[in-house]
Amino acid sequence: MIAVGLIQVAILFFALLRAKGLAVMLGPEGVGVVGTMEQLVVTVTQIAAFGIPIAAMKFMSAAHSVSDDAFRDSFAAFIRVMIGLALFVTTLGVVAYLSAPQLLPSLAEHGEVLVASVLGVPPMMMTIMISHTLAAAQRPKAAATYNFCFVGSVAVFGLFGAWTGGAAGFFYAAAAAGAAVVLGGMIWLRRNLGLSLWRPGVSIRHQLTLRPKVFSTAFTASVSLASLSMTMLLIRYVTISELGEVQTGYLQAALSLALSVGSVIGTINALQLAPRMNRQQPNAERFTHAEDFANRVVLLLAAGAIPVALLPGLGLAILFTTEFLPATTALIFCLIWQVNHQFRTICLQLLIGTDHPMTGAFAGILTLATTTAAIIFLVGPVGILAAPIALILGDILAIAVMLFRLGTAVSMPVPWAVMCRFAAASAGLFGASQLFAPDVILPDLSGLILRLIYAIGVFGLIWGTMPKHLGPLAVLNWVRTKFGS
Repeated sequence: MIAVGLIQVAILFFALLRAKGLAVMLGPEGVGVVGTMEQLVVTVTQIAAFGIPIAAMKFMSAAHSVSDDAFRDSFAAFIRVMIGLALFVTTLGVVAYLSAPQLLPSLAEHGEVLVASVLGVPPMMMTIMISHTLAAAQRPKAAATYNFCFVGSVAVFGLFGAWTGGAAGFFYAAAAAGAAVVLGGMIWLRRNLGLSLWRPGVSIRHQLTLRPKVFSTAFTASVSLASLSMTMLLIRYVTISELGEVQTGYLQAALSLALSVGSVIGTINALQLAPRMNRQQPNAERFTHAEDFANRVVLLLAAGAIPVALLPGLGLAILFTTEFLPATTALIFCLIWQVNHQFRTICLQLLIGTDHPMTGAFAGILTLATTTAAIIFLVGPVGILAAPIALILGDILAIAVMLFRLGTAVSMPVPWAVMCRFAAASAGLFGASQLFAPDVILPDLSGLILRLIYAIGVFGLIWGTMPKHLGPLAVLNWVRTKFGS
């Protein structure tokens, strides 16, 4: 878990470098356009993938437990399906835009950028598949390393493209760099794991017959992921339609920084928790492992998010520019959303692992509907704050539905202690927005001391209530054992 987390920190560095570069070169307006287009790419990718990567990881994990040959056959079948879907949806997207450019009226004036962004769909789809394959093979560090290569290459070459060709140049260069990394990843899989697209004797129909639940699993995973992506696209689209590109740039900055805080946890979730939940084991073991994972998550979130919430102006000034300071309050609310979203993701992995993914799909649709209604109602009165508030409301409702289903379907006890810790983290973030001026870049000495005391108090409250094996005494004993001699 630590190694994967460190690699994700390196990935985070490149993501923040890219954000800083785009902010300097394109300003809030350009960041708003690029952020909206990127979310469009993510949404198209999730819809086009049809949940295949999630289903592939579930069934490849099972095949890996049987034999290397079964694992290789399963990979060959799924990767062929992904390649076909990627090429089909990219062609369809370009043709659809050329035939009906007014399909998304608020983005019509950015036509070249839109077409260029669609070219990034195939590399992204293949990257998700390669990463999930490595996770299914019980190689989380290799998966994290591959993601590092992909994100780093896309960031560096994308910034060069933005410098030479603006927003469209960013997407052209990023697509080319992503395709090169995907090709390298496929070569590595063949040489080190014997996984090949061209494996002889593999029938897609036969592999799907061996796994009759693949379509239901893929469908439910697709609905869950696509609804989340559509939710994130919708809040940007409503913002850019109602408030303009500059306000959307502020929202994009707040979301980017909040997602950066949660990105380390999200990657560990995908590469370690998800495969663990899908291996053969009693449900009681799943519950124990998920609860332990959730406790570690909230502790890491508190350590990362509270300092950002206490100095949001400094974070935005460093990672973007001082032009983005109007996004400080929105950033704190986005951090609160991210805390709730990480808990929701753990619940979703439990539902998939216990063969109840349909509830996760239903929760995703419910979140989409709730978020849509909330942001349309709130965007006028509260501006860009409508987006994170709507996301928070949608996730709270989804968590309630998921926990109810886990309790009734597989008798999972309600994790009250874990929920209280997540609630304490959210309350701590909200308190920071109320007690301290968010737009201060560098406070004076007294303000800095008060912020430090507040951070120690909130983190101490959460850490002090942890189970014994994660509490302060456990860490102290580990340090004594490790370095006592």
